[in-house]
Amino acid sequence: ARPGDEEAVVLLRRAADDVLSVTPGLAADLMVRALELVRPSDAARFDVGEQAVVCLTRAGRNREALATCDRLLAEQPPLAVFGRLQAALGGALWNLDLAEELCRRAEAALAVGGTPSAVSARLSALRALALSRSRDLDAARSAGEDALAAAVATGDRSAHVQALSALGEIALNAGDGAAASERFTALSAVDRAFRPEEAVAHQHMDRFDRAGELLERAAGDGDSHRQAMLLWAQAQQHLGLGRLDDAEAHLVTMERLEDDLRAPVQQVNSRVIRAGIALLRGDRAGAGRHLTEARERMAVKPNPGNRAAVCFLESVVAAHDGDVRDAVEALHRLGLIGPFMRWRLLRTRVGTAVGIALRAGDRGLADDLAGQAAAHAARNPGVPTAAGVAALAAGLAAGDLALLDRSVSLLAAGPRPLVLASARTGLGRALLAAGRAAEAPAALSAAQEAFAASGAFAAAADVRLLLDGAGAGGTRGAGAGAGAGAGRPSPVRARPVQGWEALTASERKVARLIAAGHTNRSAADALVVSPHTVNTHLTAVFRKLSVTSRVQLTRVVLARGDAEREAPAGRLR
Repeated sequence: ARPGDEEAVVLLRRAADDVLSVTPGLAADLMVRALELVRPSDAARFDVGEQAVVCLTRAGRNREALATCDRLLAEQPPLAVFGRLQAALGGALWNLDLAEELCRRAEAALAVGGTPSAVSARLSALRALALSRSRDLDAARSAGEDALAAAVATGDRSAHVQALSALGEIALNAGDGAAASERFTALSAVDRAFRPEEAVAHQHMDRFDRAGELLERAAGDGDSHRQAMLLWAQAQQHLGLGRLDDAEAHLVTMERLEDDLRAPVQQVNSRVIRAGIALLRGDRAGAGRHLTEARERMAVKPNPGNRAAVCFLESVVAAHDGDVRDAVEALHRLGLIGPFMRWRLLRTRVGTAVGIALRAGDRGLADDLAGQAAAHAARNPGVPTAAGVAALAAGLAAGDLALLDRSVSLLAAGPRPLVLASARTGLGRALLAAGRAAEAPAALSAAQEAFAASGAFAAAADVRLLLDGAGAGGTRGAGAGAGAGAGRPSPVRARPVQGWEALTASERKVARLIAAGHTNRSAADALVVSPHTVNTHLTAVFRKLSVTSRVQLTRVVLARGDAEREAPAGRLR
């Protein structure tokens, strides 16, 4: 085909539409070629260019989308087309972390005039989304409400979806869980591809049962970009429920998928979480590697949320290493970016931050953090985690045993076992410091059990040391009987790194299914997860069992008598 071949352009556009949801990279290639065939004087040039920008964005080729759009804008299109191109570019600018640029372009396009009402509604929604990153979330919310009203008035579905998404993001960033849940529930009703976002909003409200239902229904929905968001939401579900192995597996899978798509949305947050998991397991070297990766990925996407998350991880790692001065300095750097409770990833960790501040003798910071947690709880009445974390922060800051005991009671009514275990540890430690050693073992034993059950072996071992100091037994040993060893803490044994015992429960399920003849796809269907997740588990299985083929894996499984007939596969929760 040569420039000016209108028939070829039509065929390329149609083919791009057909494959966009399945292979966006191919769709982008097709549209780049179509744009090459359209002469500057052709009437369809800007329509083809707009479609090319959309496809390039979906393929993760955001800088190429930006360059393409700017070339088209340099040709001085009609005012109506100017607005359409800026609206089409919005997703790429957001993906590139150019929120201020997105806001500027949207406002410019709206100010120029001559834009159709539906396109103006899209631009208004994109502006609201950009403002979700700002400090003034009240202004952002007002802009979002105006954008939603415009979308409803015009009946433009794209604007409606974008406005609801913006309002959901604004609510989450403001710490208003009920509003976020309402917005994302409405959004997923309009477009079921946004079920993962709705699930995350419910998680913030401690509605993990509802979130689990949504994630199960979403498992077969969406394209690769949606799969990445689904994996993130599934990881948050597992993390909240204390399933560290499954949380990490989903995060690893998500990182690989985002790398493949060249769409690094949650890379920094994922590494921060994985570093925390490594520390809970006693893997300081692993935490250091994740910190390095988080810093490198933050350099690519230095948005405020990523910078805050890395500051917090730097603080936690420094505190772990005994460098309290560096730890508290990192918290102060975080505070310059924005209030601690502004960052949704960190909200359940405010007790950790208070503890670091107290170790450094920075009572002012500790009190400020406790005040932020209290305000967050007030915005989320009836949410056990929000109330419990606020009581924990206040109890630690004030050294108030009654508040610490209340935090345990509140969190026990919620769904997050590791947050509860941390509160019980704080209560037990405070009881020991107050000379009430006889009262500490109940809280500490429960904390040790929860940490050990989640695979947080280092955290469990730390609690066991506190029990040793209390002269009491771990688990249920105290008063269990006389004789040697009575009242001693039960041993905390870390999982081996090689062999069958090194496999997580989910990895064993995958190994049994593959040994029984399943493909990655059929195993994924049986376990209600994505093939990407099965591949992550299978890679770990091969490494831990030192096998290089499915045949070798089958031999190992059959030799143990662990074929599927003995242990029917259930869902990966």
